[in-house]
Amino acid sequence: MVDTSLDSFHFYFLVAVLQGFVLAGLIVFRKPIGRANVYVGVLVFLISLSLLHGVLEQSIHAFNARFLFPLEYGFLLGPLIYFHIRQVVDPDFSISVKAWHHFIPSLILDILLYVIFFSYVSRNSDWAEANLSAIQLIFFAVAILFAVHISLYIFGAYRCVQKASIKPKEYMPTVKRWSAIFIGFWIATPVLMIITILWAVLNIRIFDDNAFMVYNPVGILKAICIYSIGYIYLLKYVPLLNKYVKDHERTLTVRHSPEEIFQKQQQLKRALEQGEVYKDEKLTVNKLARHLGWPESEVSQIIGEVFDSNFNDLVNSYRVQAFKDLVVKPENQRYSIMGLAEKAGFNSKTSFYRAFKKECGQTPSEYLALINPPKESQKAI
Repeated sequence: MVDTSLDSFHFYFLVAVLQGFVLAGLIVFRKPIGRANVYVGVLVFLISLSLLHGVLEQSIHAFNARFLFPLEYGFLLGPLIYFHIRQVVDPDFSISVKAWHHFIPSLILDILLYVIFFSYVSRNSDWAEANLSAIQLIFFAVAILFAVHISLYIFGAYRCVQKASIKPKEYMPTVKRWSAIFIGFWIATPVLMIITILWAVLNIRIFDDNAFMVYNPVGILKAICIYSIGYIYLLKYVPLLNKYVKDHERTLTVRHSPEEIFQKQQQLKRALEQGEVYKDEKLTVNKLARHLGWPESEVSQIIGEVFDSNFNDLVNSYRVQAFKDLVVKPENQRYSIMGLAEKAGFNSKTSFYRAFKKECGQTPSEYLALINPPKESQKAI
């Protein structure tokens, strides 16, 4: 029989956790829903989940071994902090597919390690009691790794603010003020973690039986801080940052002179023609923007306003032309149609045929039949 009774302290703590979940929902679904809001809302939710874990761990004997679904996701905090700041200083920022590697530490250390370890402990309690010192050492090492992990992301967020080019510039004080508040709070997290670890190591005998002496005050501080940050963001900064996003999305013609637009057009053409970045099969708007050193929206707007196209069509037009240039060279006769298409930057037969038909009004095979005599037709795909 599992004892789930709560004393008055933990009951009020649980009420605070529940209001944290409500606050997270209010932030995430605050209209207009934006990625910056989602990151803050998820952070509030994760801290609330962590506090819930603390309450249940102290209220239910052997909670971790009984309930193998993890409630602590500390290694998610760093990436979310960084992505929020990136989103605030640059509304054009979006997470690319490659960026998901930031969440691998959480998958390994928050989820897999937790489930595997406590699954083993639940079946081998004698082993756990006999190796308590080694287990404590492992968890201290993970805690230190967490402190280093989140510190690196906080530093990355700070550097992001330092290098940010806020447009329109009148929003710079607002963006930097919120960034300072947000980053300032999270700086305290690894500091508090290190202090807790040191206290626990120096007082390991006391800590074993009186962990609540550390966890409860730390939990109260975390709750007060994250909920204060959440309400400040929701009530004061969300309206200001939403206005910043709207003004940031004004057209290029408002933000740049004709001479600047012409220079950007030439820079984009040089990247595509001389740099041949279109041959990168995994090229995205975000990747091209990083190559050029522009905000992502600027790339899309230049392509739309100057080239009267969109990113995919423009890049595919260069790839189709590259295919045409390759197919007429005698040394390429040994390649199949798809072999040459891949050299031009296409990564699938479907996308190649669709782009070629859209660009030329005929299939690649029909095109080759026109430029080559039948006996010199390309090899079968």
